[in-house]
Amino acid sequence: TSCLDVVQTVSKKDNSYNLSYRVSVSKSGLDMANLTTDSIKEIFEGMISVLKESASEGNQFKYDEFNTKSEYGFTTSFSVASDEQNKAFQAYLPVAKGSSITVPLNIIPLEYKSLFQQGINASNPDKETLNIINMMVSSYKYKLMLPKELTGEIKSAKLSGKGKAVALNFYPVLDSYMIEIPLDLYINPDANYNSVVITK
Repeated sequence: TSCLDVVQTVSKKDNSYNLSYRVSVSKSGLDMANLTTDSIKEIFEGMISVLKESASEGNQFKYDEFNTKSEYGFTTSFSVASDEQNKAFQAYLPVAKGSSITVPLNIIPLEYKSLFQQGINASNPDKETLNIINMMVSSYKYKLMLPKELTGEIKSAKLSGKGKAVALNFYPVLDSYMIEIPLDLYINPDANYNSVVITK
């Protein structure tokens, strides 16, 4: 696993979107940044607290933590109806318009993107270690999995937010597409990239 690893899967059944996420950090990466599992646990729990607190039975919300020798993280899954009234869950609803679909990337809210950077800076790594951390993060990808029955044939995919739109690589994987999002762009709080726009 990479230092920070994010996998998001989106599917649709009847009138609801089903979303699942796996977010983890490697313990070797934590050691390098002088961070602890407890500090990351607090960040992770904060990230999904609003969803946990506002979930209704219809959202079928699930959350599980895992803690192995090599990584710590969580998995979560939930449903979002096309006519979702719960504002906390509305923010995760994919939106189709014409030949495009906008898929939100909200599992790490903006304020927590800042916390990841603050956590690294607070650990006061030396310049060489900080360069290594930055090089590692720049090579990691947020993986977005979308079924072909939802997207049709994808012609392009772009990362969208406050910063300039960025073209993304995507690949067919069996009956789905995998879209790769550079993690260093995604967790940059200044650019605030928060969605992927695909064109069919």
